[in-house]
Amino acid sequence: MNDLDPQYEMYKNKPNDYFIGARFDLISLIPPNFHECKVLEIGCGNGATLNALKSLSVAKEVV
Repeated sequence: MNDLDPQYEMYKNKPNDYFIGARFDLISLIPPNFHECKVLEIGCGNGATLNALKSLSVAKEVV
């Protein structure tokens, strides 16, 4: 990304904790019957959301 990219401004201004916490708002969108799903997370910050999916048994397998 460079200074001319519109997404640069969007991410540059996000608070530091945006990239380190689990996204429970996204986890809540997963239907209850998806508990046997496999989840591949891309662009995951520090992986907290993926770890939460596994520890909460929302996903059977995480990558």
